[in-house]
Amino acid sequence: MPSRICLFTHIRRSDHVLLVLNLLLLLGVITVPFPTAVLAENLGQPGERTATLLYSGTYVVIAIAFNVLWRYATSRNRRLPGSGCGRNCGEANRGAYSFGPLFYLVCFALAWVSVPASLVLNVVLACFFALPPAYLRRPSGIGRRRRSHFDHLSDGEAGVSTYRRIRDLVK
Repeated sequence: MPSRICLFTHIRRSDHVLLVLNLLLLLGVITVPFPTAVLAENLGQPGERTATLLYSGTYVVIAIAFNVLWRYATSRNRRLPGSGCGRNCGEANRGAYSFGPLFYLVCFALAWVSVPASLVLNVVLACFFALPPAYLRRPSGIGRRRRSHFDHLSDGEAGVSTYRRIRDLVK
């Protein structure tokens, strides 16, 4: 979930609705092992289509939850800082990730026709969404390392800094 982590590094303030949306997204994420296990047990069996539908359906729900969370966090730039991220960051990432539910719905529908094709598309989408957002915005960014606001900190200091930011958000 690199995109969720990226989103929460830019959020300056949170409210109850944002926390509930985040919990709904994480609820979807923690359910992933179950459909994965069902799929693994049923591949090559008569129930593989049903298992693939369950697996793809789980990702449809997660993609919708992520998009709702992202749209809420970037709406009217209420929660993102004016500099560094702002409207451009929100719209760029919204454009990159807004088609996620559509493609996962394609995976879901494809499972009715071809289970292997649905699973291949699921793997391709997983690889695509694992890429950092910087690679999705600029083709020239491939291979270059973007600077992080934690670059000047050691690993231990970065963890403490992240902890303090989360603690300050909850206050």
